Amino acid sequence: MNTVSLIGYLGSEPELRYTSSGSPVTTLSLAVHEVWKDEQGEKKEHTNWIKAVVWSRLAEIAGEYLNKGDQVAIVGSLRQRAYEDSNGNKRIAVEVVIKAMDMLTSKNNNKDEVNIRSESDTIPF
Repeated sequence: MNTVSLIGYLGSEPELRYTSSGSPVTTLSLAVHEVWKDEQGEKKEHTNWIKAVVWSRLAEIAGEYLNKGDQVAIVGSLRQRAYEDSNGNKRIAVEVVIKAMDMLTSKNNNKDEVNIRSESDTIPF
C-alpha cells in the first residue's frame, strides 16, 4: 500500500504551471512539525519539509486558494523520480502526489474548512 496522510503548513506560495500538453500542475512545499520527549524527558522538535505535487483541476484550485502559511491536510502516494540538476548531476526526488486535500485555513480567515477531493478519490479523512 502506498498511502501518505499529512497535515502541515505551506512554506512557500504554491507554484501553478501548465505542461506542454496543457495539463495544470501545482507544486507545494509542506512543513510537517513533530514534537517528542527524549529519554531524559527533554522536549525535542523537528520539522520535515515535504515536496508535494497535485494535478488537473485540483492543481488549479490549490494554486488559486492556497497561500504561504496556510494549513492543509493532504492524502496521496509517494513517488520517486529522477532528474538532472543545472550542473548535469543526476538526482532523485521523492514527493507526495496529492489525491485529496482539506484546506484548514480558509481564504477569508474564518474557521470554515474547505474540503477538496479529486474526482477518482475515495479516501476518507
